[in-house]
Amino acid sequence: MRAWLFPGQGSQARGMGAELFARFPDAVAQADEILGYSLADLCLNDTDGLLARTDHTQPALYAVGALSVMARRADSEAEPEFVAGHS
Repeated sequence: MRAWLFPGQGSQARGMGAELFARFPDAVAQADEILGYSLADLCLNDTDGLLARTDHTQPALYAVGALSVMARRADSEAEPEFVAGHS
């Protein structure tokens, strides 16, 4: 049985999603437009320390999780029978 687990608040860290942003530029651009700031800059650099704030943490974790799913599907990984997450 296959399950995909997604982390919740508290697991965020500078550099998360680094391997995903360049891979899905259209999705990242759409997220940037919706959020009103650069998701990649927040996750990779966090120069203003906003990644520790819930209003930035939650969208960042969601977006990186969604990009991770996109990557798994693009890589033809088998779909899970279950998914679970925190937050």
